Amino acid sequence: MTEQIVKTILKQSDERVALSVDNLHHKYNKGKSNEVYVLKGIDFEISAGEMVAIMGPSGCGKTTLLNIIGGLDYATRGSITIDNHIIGEMDDSELTKFRRDNIGYIFQLFNLFVRGLWRFYPHLSDALV
Repeated sequence: MTEQIVKTILKQSDERVALSVDNLHHKYNKGKSNEVYVLKGIDFEISAGEMVAIMGPSGCGKTTLLNIIGGLDYATRGSITIDNHIIGEMDDSELTKFRRDNIGYIFQLFNLFVRGLWRFYPHLSDALV
């Protein structure tokens, strides 16, 4: 990824670093003939209270970056630290508890969930459309 995809929108923060991404790399199909290097050496910090936007063209690694930060995927190399917790050093149980207590995630296609609810709650179909 050659572009900067993390952009500060609003900075009203204390000086405490809430999120640190250090030399983050990610490959899909590692070691195979169709290996794809998605993230290459991403570095940034976000202070507590700072608001940022992740922006870039389709396929540049935005969702991959967020999945790794959120503990849904693993980095090939590098580290993610959230409030002094190193994500890559957590086992599955610790990561599950950390995500439950500290991470909020709204998926890209969340609106599909509501549209499909009518199948399970037909009496609400008029309210959901």
